[in-house]
Amino acid sequence: MNMIFYWENTPGGGVRLLRAFGGISEVRIPDFIEGKPVTEIGAYCFAAGARLPESYQRTQAADGEGTEDAAAVRLRELAGDYPTAVFLPDSVRKIGGFAFYNCVSLERLTLGAGTEEIGGDAFMNCRNLHRLTLRCGAGERSGARQVLGQITADLTVTYLGEDGPEAVVLFPEYYESYDEVAPAHLFGRNIEGEGFRARQCFRDGVCDFARYDAIFRKACAEESEETLCAMAMNRLRYPAGLTEAAERLYETYAAGHADVICRQAILQRETEPIAFLCGRGLLKQTALNACIGDAADAEWAEGTVFLLRLTERYFPKRSVRERYRFTD
Repeated sequence: MNMIFYWENTPGGGVRLLRAFGGISEVRIPDFIEGKPVTEIGAYCFAAGARLPESYQRTQAADGEGTEDAAAVRLRELAGDYPTAVFLPDSVRKIGGFAFYNCVSLERLTLGAGTEEIGGDAFMNCRNLHRLTLRCGAGERSGARQVLGQITADLTVTYLGEDGPEAVVLFPEYYESYDEVAPAHLFGRNIEGEGFRARQCFRDGVCDFARYDAIFRKACAEESEETLCAMAMNRLRYPAGLTEAAERLYETYAAGHADVICRQAILQRETEPIAFLCGRGLLKQTALNACIGDAADAEWAEGTVFLLRLTERYFPKRSVRERYRFTD
């Protein structure tokens, strides 16, 4: 993939990325540029219209043939409303202030465990950023809290270990408002939503799952069914640090709202949540039958077949001899 990078050296011998141009909206920044590790994402790096410093260097990376000028014609500035996903390498330690300013189309961000220094308003106006993936274990330090501190919208954080996701945690949206207290001209801060409390569930950069699970009962009084179902299912399916008490709490909620979970799964064309409910004994046969009807109505043939197979596996038809007892 052809890309052009504008960058400068850092005092530590690394590279500070200043600007990038590419041909697709999913941006993958390499580990090295001209043999030097990419350690920083510069201020305003992905912000549209930002000005480059007077001193910078330019590098083109290409996997095909063609002149530099010809490649540049096909490339777009990876900034503003163009990037939809950005994957940063493990070497990145710092993200500068306003780095993703006005990246309104950005939906996914992937970071390494070492990215812990994040400048102010780095994600200002990233209103569609709802997925953060961290390439680290659930018990490792990361920059999750720093990112969450700048995103008030709902954000799902995935801790991606060597063998796959170790934990998936939904931090719900929350709202802040200020009321003036007259005549002293003071302002009182109001916070609505458990998302703010959930964002405090970190210790030394590590997610405290016990504290996170403890907010669920209160969240049941404030959050929507869809949000609560996602919180419960994420913790049950990826149970890092999950206690037996919290597991029972989530199972009880999931069983009582299985119809909502299934409806969301069918809408998103996902079979795994429904299969999980069946495997845990949290979905009744009548509810599964309703899912089959919903999938058929949605013209989701693949899902309908899969759900029929779930019925055969978990609710097999009993033979006449099994259904009735015969006496001599």
